[in-house]
Amino acid sequence: MKGVVGVDWYWMGYKVGHYLAKKHPKGSGITAVALLPGPRSSGGTKPVILGFLEAIKNSDIKVVETLWADNDKELQRNLIQQVIEDHEEVAYIVGSAVAIEAAISELRSSEKEDTIELLSIYLSHGVYRGLLRDKVELAPTDKMVEQGRISVLQATSYLRQIPFQKDQAPSIEVLSPTHLSSLAIEESLSPTGYRPIFSVEGD
Repeated sequence: MKGVVGVDWYWMGYKVGHYLAKKHPKGSGITAVALLPGPRSSGGTKPVILGFLEAIKNSDIKVVETLWADNDKELQRNLIQQVIEDHEEVAYIVGSAVAIEAAISELRSSEKEDTIELLSIYLSHGVYRGLLRDKVELAPTDKMVEQGRISVLQATSYLRQIPFQKDQAPSIEVLSPTHLSSLAIEESLSPTGYRPIFSVEGD
């Protein structure tokens, strides 16, 4: 391996948990959270959970349910419905971008928009729209577009035998409806209408 680009997803989970812990400190009253982190076998899921749990350790945030499923919108919608039916006390759903995208419409149809807040553990186009419409309270971004740029620079530097930093990561930025940095969005999401085009030329 000649170079590595990427953030430690422990800190993605930690930043979401830290936000909730500050909002609901010890002694403020137990506040219930449901976790929908995505597939159990996903590489980033375990560090996200560890970071989140570490951040809320000394707060009044209590995880009352953790539900796993592939990042398929229908599967995640089923989990959202299960949370709504089984846990009247839940005040927050923290989950993958796919889960949070599904939850936006599910909370609206079940008239739970005013009682359950949504926090995503990473950014997507759908989560960004949720932030813009004040339907999503929080989402950290690991700036995926910027990671791509850094990777290309690493590769070209290696091929040209130019010295480069071998382990790099953009800073994680936490976005909310009141903090939507245009630069962070540009460094995170593809432009509107962007479609990748792949081609392979034969010999």
